[in-house]
Amino acid sequence: MLTEEGSRRLWRTTRWVFLHHGSSFGNLAVPYAFKLLESGVAQYLRCLCTEEQRLGEQYFGGAFATRAVVVGAPKLDALVGGKFDRAEFLTALGLDLQKITILVASHWTPTSLWRSLDMDALRAALSLADCNVLVTGHALLFEAASELFAGRIDWLARLRGAFNAANMRVIGPILNNQTLLAAADLLISDQTSVTLEYAVLGRPILLYRNPLAPFYTAKLAQLWRETATVFRQPEELAELVSAQLQVPIDPAARARLLDYCCDYLGRSAPRAAQALEGLASHGFFRPMPTFKRPRHRLRPRARAGHGLRRARWAA
Repeated sequence: MLTEEGSRRLWRTTRWVFLHHGSSFGNLAVPYAFKLLESGVAQYLRCLCTEEQRLGEQYFGGAFATRAVVVGAPKLDALVGGKFDRAEFLTALGLDLQKITILVASHWTPTSLWRSLDMDALRAALSLADCNVLVTGHALLFEAASELFAGRIDWLARLRGAFNAANMRVIGPILNNQTLLAAADLLISDQTSVTLEYAVLGRPILLYRNPLAPFYTAKLAQLWRETATVFRQPEELAELVSAQLQVPIDPAARARLLDYCCDYLGRSAPRAAQALEGLASHGFFRPMPTFKRPRHRLRPRARAGHGLRRARWAA
């Protein structure tokens, strides 16, 4: 999306531009990202939300305006109003199209779902539901040789050994996960960024929270608890899955979370390109016009007479 001249300018001088997750996921302390600027690891920072910008000004003062800019999350653009072929995806995996599909995802940190909970108990709980089960994790979780990311465990092999039933599939790291997310009727996850991405789709979420990994702010905790069901033990899942599939989410609560966490939802890529163009031309992020953005609106779902699955997938 950059102009030809902007691209040439960026190539002439190397600049490190860091796209930070923001305060929305609760697993990275926001000051950590700003320390990257102080240490010189990153020269510029792109933020997901105005909440992060507020914190940046708190730490850096007025100088923050030329070092960081709010652009939103460009990778979420494809999920907003996108069309994905659920049937083709599940058929390729050999799964039953008539069944509810549950996606289980995990971050790589020691407090994440796969590294904290008993895998056999998780499998047993999910086996009670007559559903398709898709299992995956953060790409770094599958770096088996890493002590930091994977604890030197071959998580791909371990997951495949545990989730080997006919209705279960283990998905390794993939570059673009939009089709995977769109195929799921319900997400079970933790502080991984997939959780916020899935929230855009307006479907139910069961959110695992490790007591050692609290939400970054009380406001964020409140917003997540309003739109997702928080659990701590795998034994809770069987009952929670059934309940979540019977009760629609509150669109207003989900919209409040997305408004807090994601600026420029659905139009972040052009915003990011505009910011980089300004950086290429002027050597810093010029103050960019900020328009009053409309509140996020979940796409209306058609109503069906026998459960939510058909309604959820109605165009």
